[in-house]
Amino acid sequence: MRVFCPEHKKGFFAPRQNPIKCENRGHELADLNFAGDDRSQVELQWQYCCNCEHFCPISSAGESLERCPVCTRRTSLLYVCDRCFTASFESNTPVESKNFTISTEGLPQPSCPGCLLATSGEVREHYCDALGASFTTALRACPVCGERLDVGPSFPSLIEPYLRKTKSARKVAATFDYDTGLFVAVDDGEFVVVPNDAEPNQSFALPRATHFAKVREFYEIYQDYYHHRSELRSGLILIHEPALVEPKHEGWRFTTPGMLEIVDDHPKKQARKIRPTETAAPAEISESPAPARAPQQAEPGEIETFAPEEATPSIVTAPEETRGRACRGCGSMVEDRYSFCWHCGEAMKPNHRGNKSGDSLRPPRNTDGRKGLRAG
Repeated sequence: MRVFCPEHKKGFFAPRQNPIKCENRGHELADLNFAGDDRSQVELQWQYCCNCEHFCPISSAGESLERCPVCTRRTSLLYVCDRCFTASFESNTPVESKNFTISTEGLPQPSCPGCLLATSGEVREHYCDALGASFTTALRACPVCGERLDVGPSFPSLIEPYLRKTKSARKVAATFDYDTGLFVAVDDGEFVVVPNDAEPNQSFALPRATHFAKVREFYEIYQDYYHHRSELRSGLILIHEPALVEPKHEGWRFTTPGMLEIVDDHPKKQARKIRPTETAAPAEISESPAPARAPQQAEPGEIETFAPEEATPSIVTAPEETRGRACRGCGSMVEDRYSFCWHCGEAMKPNHRGNKSGDSLRPPRNTDGRKGLRAG
């Protein structure tokens, strides 16, 4: 088998056995479910180009499925095997001689190039929004977006998802021919005719437009074949009941009008309930100081009041140079930098530096025993 390593940008030949190794320094790429019997983990890992016949690991974003990284051909038909989960693809410029191909019905011929087995069930066409690509597969669910594939589209439905879930081979673009009075197939028609599986001789005539930009679009094209529910406005087209047609000669004869409704392109989002703890912004919560204690809840009928917050006492150790000693006269603590007690006037230490008048720095007493400055 031919293998291409996207990391080293190199193609090489490798045996059909696991693990698949790159020839560059023993670099291991990944395992491939050659037997097609391990369904424990549905995951897309390998892709195969039917033209250059190279296996290659699928890129993480899936962009390698849009164009082959080896021969650079753009993908036209993509098939995902429901047994080994290998993604095989054709291109608009295929080569004539090759071992595997994808038919117009989306089936690998003669088998899947990965497990060499045929598909195990009905093949469905699916457009994956997450992958950004359309592919055929017999899987019951998309391995990328998880959408159910074994449930067909039904009404009521928006136009876009209904047509997306319908195989391309079952959709025919059509327009109404006023000369013959029939819907006829036209590539750029305003309608899409889809067979009704419940009635063999009946089909649906659906608007090809998925939304109305203006109200007049309904009256100019669709009013003779559809009635509308609620107010007409710009928005997405929701089909409640499709218009019915039946085959006749080279087209379809209109039989029963349908019912549609216009819904908003961007529905309003419901406001999310905010919890009480989310009312304050994170920055405000971090900057505001926490209360010392929670306020008491007021009884019913009473007015809730808040007392001023009490100062919390704290013990602060004075710096070494501001410490003092007890006064021998009154017992008060006096800092060492003072030579007298400010409470009783008792000398704390000898006066080594006096003033010119011989007065000490001790404040005089008043005659009534109160401390204060000398008068005069």
